[in-house]
Amino acid sequence: MASDIPTKYKSARPVYDDPLWNLYDSIYLKLEPRRKEITYGVSLFIGLILVGSLAYGIMSSRTAQAQAAFGLALEVYKAEVVKPGSEEAKAISPGKKTFADEKEKYKQAATQFDKVATDYSTYREVANYYAAMSRTYYDPAKAQTDLEAISKNNSEVALWAKIGLAELYAATGQTDKAITAYQALKDNSGSLPKSVVLYTLGRLYERQGNNAEAINVYTEAAKANRSSTEGRKAYERLSALDPAAAEKLPPEETKKDDDI
Repeated sequence: MASDIPTKYKSARPVYDDPLWNLYDSIYLKLEPRRKEITYGVSLFIGLILVGSLAYGIMSSRTAQAQAAFGLALEVYKAEVVKPGSEEAKAISPGKKTFADEKEKYKQAATQFDKVATDYSTYREVANYYAAMSRTYYDPAKAQTDLEAISKNNSEVALWAKIGLAELYAATGQTDKAITAYQALKDNSGSLPKSVVLYTLGRLYERQGNNAEAINVYTEAAKANRSSTEGRKAYERLSALDPAAAEKLPPEETKKDDDI
């Protein structure tokens, strides 16, 4: 056995027959001819781990940067508009972002959201949505084009865009488009209550001079949620347009003390 061991390693071997040392010799002699390959493989493995760790660190950093940039843009979007020197302005907490002009506020918000959309792909759709909604306050034509593009996607943000479009159509006098948009939202309005959709439809039909359809949706709105603000408004409009139809509706449910 000893004759099989290279001379340069013999001096390090114990004089007694150690099974563990024999195992070491056996493994070493098998691996020694491939030492360079093994070293390269281990180095490559360690390198891959380091690259992976670096990539993860970069991705985490990018995510944090994207969240921070979006948060700053959203802070502008939600900032209050107050008149300088007013009592309301004096009551604002120090450091809280405010604007003296609504149009300027939304221009700044749109600019920041545009930059977020350009710099961070993971926030692109939602940033484009908020940029478009910001533009509804000073450039409705551009806002409409952008919202129409976003609404074609299959996402939650696309549903927000459809709601924004319906509101924009109504606000800019595009009654036919607004009615079509709100009709499409009747069965899927997301976080927008159905009673709001129906009541708004009723107002649009009245604007169009179509009282028959207005009566239908007001009736539906009052039945859907009579206790809501829009449900009550729908009932009031129904009473004005068709008192007989309003009389046929069941009375509004009132909560008992035990239910509160």
